[in-house]
Amino acid sequence: MFEEIFKMEKCPFCGSEDLDLQRGTKDREGYPVAVICCDCGATGPWVYEKDASSVSDAEKAWNSRHQGDYMFPIDLERTER
Repeated sequence: MFEEIFKMEKCPFCGSEDLDLQRGTKDREGYPVAVICCDCGATGPWVYEKDASSVSDAEKAWNSRHQGDYMFPIDLERTER
């Protein structure tokens, strides 16, 4: 549904394009929304949308990717034991 309107990046974990939205019940902050991957279950960050039909902030949060070194690099020598 929303894939036709918004350009969503593929899942960073499995590469799937089968994405969906999770919506929570409105509270004082607005409507909690997150993008999820239907194949591996990865979930983007929850963001609050002011309108029930809006997904622009959820899209931006899903499409944002960490650039640069990872916080915890893998030590291959330790993991090969």
